[in-house]
Amino acid sequence: MRIQLWKRVGLPLVCLLMLVDSAFGAGFGIYEWSARGNALGGAMIGKADDPSAVAYNPAGITQLPGVQVMGGFTALMPSATVEVETDGGESGSWDTHDLGLDGIAPHAYLTWQMNDKFWFGLGAFTRFGLASEYDSNWAGRYAEYYAGVATYSINPSIAYKINEQWSVAAGIEAMYLDIEIKRKIYTGAKDIDADLAGDCWAPGYNLGIHYKPVKWFSAGLTYRSEIHPHVEGDVDFSNNSKGLYDQSVVGYLNLPASWSLGLAFQLNEKLNLEVDGIFTQWSAYKDIRFAYDTLTTQKEEKNWKDVWRFQVGLEYAYNDWLDLRCGYVYDQSPINDAHYDYMIPLTDRHIFSVGTGMHWGNVTLDLSYGYLFSQDKDVDIEVVLSKDYGISQKQEATFKNAHCHMVGMTIGYTF
Repeated sequence: MRIQLWKRVGLPLVCLLMLVDSAFGAGFGIYEWSARGNALGGAMIGKADDPSAVAYNPAGITQLPGVQVMGGFTALMPSATVEVETDGGESGSWDTHDLGLDGIAPHAYLTWQMNDKFWFGLGAFTRFGLASEYDSNWAGRYAEYYAGVATYSINPSIAYKINEQWSVAAGIEAMYLDIEIKRKIYTGAKDIDADLAGDCWAPGYNLGIHYKPVKWFSAGLTYRSEIHPHVEGDVDFSNNSKGLYDQSVVGYLNLPASWSLGLAFQLNEKLNLEVDGIFTQWSAYKDIRFAYDTLTTQKEEKNWKDVWRFQVGLEYAYNDWLDLRCGYVYDQSPINDAHYDYMIPLTDRHIFSVGTGMHWGNVTLDLSYGYLFSQDKDVDIEVVLSKDYGISQKQEATFKNAHCHMVGMTIGYTF
């Protein structure tokens, strides 16, 4: 029986994970963990009543009988315009490039009721990611003309049903981080291209509580720990006229812990409302350090601030097989204006989303569309042209028309 269960459930999940491509969002934090969740603005922490609860609130999986699986993706299509004027007299307007397949954020989940008290959950999803790409000769090329960070989390959890009202859960997280930064190095003559790339695995953990005292109300609380990646990779130099040689590099950064609280209300037999608040401790993201074999260690100050994300979702059971959904998100920007950079051309974000869910017997199909936008922003950015010679350049930048289209699809099956 266990062998048959592995063949029917485990192997398809592994195959889906092997097909995972680079996952990037319009910002550093990624919350697109299911099409249903996307349509509800991510407001799934209190409900937590389908397999994606492994990501939103694993304590909620005690509501799921038998074995259930779910998998899908969100296509993220960000765009922004940056106007730059440097104190060296260079100016212009540049658009970020289309990310193509690099904008696919996949997700996959499995839940298994082991007995009347214990449930097992396994999730694969993306928690952090960013990508920005400009022309290689644009005004900010000495900061970067391509920056990408992708993470993939494998997250097994165990949930315990204390009684009919309370459930708790704990899990471990194995996060894979892949980073690449391309920039130009100023020489006074022909620029040198520097391509830094590296990856690593880093551990973390998560905790969850789910409380359902009455039929019409439920609440959830989730904690995810800080993660401390040590990225090992290489930096390659081309168009090299200064004797720089390719070498190894180690990067250090901290990814933040977060607290998520959700309150779900069953307003009537057809209508469900949830409101959530997520507090992310971005103050842990103080800097990024790159230690090279022979070059001077580089340290980029960030000093981000702790912020809130508020989200609300409304779900209406139109009939026995069709649900209609909508959501709204207000997501505060953690970026410190004194250390603004070109990696994340966003301020506070607003997301409006809609979607639908269809279910036929043991099969579910969820679809979602979201539109993200942020206000224009003027900032001053100091770009280091040569760290060894202490040469830098002040750039006045205006970030405009930053937005992202997000299309999601998730398919689920109950065995």
